[in-house]
Order: sequence, then C-alpha cells, then structure tokens
Amino acid sequence: RRSPRHSPEGTLAIESVMGGMEGHVPEPVYTHVRGGKAGVPMHFPINAATRVQFKGERFLHAWLMHAFSGQGQVSAALTAQARQLSSFIVVIGRITSADAFEPKHAMIVQNKDEFWIPLNLETIPTPKEFKDAIESLSPEQQDFCKAWRAMQLESTLFAV
Repeated sequence: RRSPRHSPEGTLAIESVMGGMEGHVPEPVYTHVRGGKAGVPMHFPINAATRVQFKGERFLHAWLMHAFSGQGQVSAALTAQARQLSSFIVVIGRITSADAFEPKHAMIVQNKDEFWIPLNLETIPTPKEFKDAIESLSPEQQDFCKAWRAMQLESTLFAV
C-alpha cells in the first residue's frame, strides 16, 4: 500500500548527528516542506545525445542547520533502504534551473540493501564575513575570490 507513512519500495532519509558520526545515534533531520504537482517536466542528461524527462510530485525540503559555540560539529548522512523484493534508483545532484537537474551520482537500491553516505556540508560565509576576509588581498586576488564565491552561490540546491 502507498500512503504518506508507507512506501512499498523503501525509504530515503537525511540523518544528522551532533558531535560527529562516530559513536552517536543518528536522528532524522526535521525540515520545512513545500510540495505540489509539477507544471513543467524536469530533465537531466545521461549522455551527449540523450535527455531523460520526468514529471510527478516535487518536494522542496529546507533544513536549517545551526550550532552554537561550544557545541560539537553536526554531521549528516543520506540513508537509503530497500524493502525485500523491491528496488529503486537514487540519483544525487543539484537543481540548475526550474526544469533542469544536473546528476552527479546514482545507485540502485534493491532487495533489503541499506546505504549510508556521509554528506560533506560546507558553510558559505555571510557577505560581511566574505568582504572582511578578502579586504587585505590585491585587486586581482579579490576578483578571483569574488568569481569563486559567485560559482559557490550559483547553484547550491542539493537534489535527490
């Protein structure tokens, strides 16, 4: 049966652990969710000549990850579990526009497989922190740093 609480294929989750993954119990992250029917199909390339289109419901999850001084580092992992005699494909990448998905990695999860993939989380500095960090650099180095930051900010929407 398929319902909001049950999935016949398996589960996919992002879990977090305060203080690092070693020796701690992971917990699911709590997110803000926005979902709905897609008006325009999305697509992603699988080679230079082939593009896959997909439709269906889409959900945007926002996770506000915060830590206070003195607290340990927060680690996160993507977990996937398939039920017996079931399979699904997990494709990881980023959203580059309203209708384009850029895949980076993919895997097949099947027949009671369980995957645990650590996520490398990096905090992007605030505009003030960035400005303070580059003010002592030469104009050429500042231009390079600004170009690097623009690349970091252009597509930071992680997609599964």
